[in-house]
Amino acid sequence: MEQLTFLPSSLFRSAFLEIQEAILPKQIPGRAKLELAITLDDTGIGVRDLANYLRLIDGVYGRLDPKGYRSYAQRENAYLRIDEVRSGSMEVILSELLATTERAVPLLVLYVMLKYLPEFLKSLASAYKDFEEARHTRLRRKQLSDTIHADKELQSVSKGSKQHLIEFLDDMYASEASNLRGARRIAELHLKELILRVVPGREATKES
Repeated sequence: MEQLTFLPSSLFRSAFLEIQEAILPKQIPGRAKLELAITLDDTGIGVRDLANYLRLIDGVYGRLDPKGYRSYAQRENAYLRIDEVRSGSMEVILSELLATTERAVPLLVLYVMLKYLPEFLKSLASAYKDFEEARHTRLRRKQLSDTIHADKELQSVSKGSKQHLIEFLDDMYASEASNLRGARRIAELHLKELILRVVPGREATKES
């Protein structure tokens, strides 16, 4: 995975290359898949809240499509698909071949976006309609900055790339503001675990 040309600017591409190196192993088996596992406590989970959470995921994934969000929305074969839902606590599995950069790296972006979502939401209070106000932007980005700079998983990532990550995430969250209220209840009350892992081809959840 090298040319992240579907990200919106060269600065964001550079930042995610650093993040990729920090999170993913350097040696990756051939035909390996990148797997994002989202584990939810499904006790009393609201159907509408879950739908908003999944729409948030789909919306961010669609905005990373190389042909753009509008094109993504019109191409059913490009839609993000759930590979598996495991029993017990609800575990949603998404996976893509690592060799297919334009489809695999968005899972890395989704992992980061979902990981920092709970802390981001703390900065919103009930002001979902105030994304454009400068004071709310500063507050949101300060909350994200504190969380990201304290994250040991990103300790090898440069300060500049972390700043670009903060800007990128804030823009992505703002673009999906309509889904945040329902997504908030999932992120704060039902999210148990979020794992990004590399799975050898023979163990992956689906065959390519």
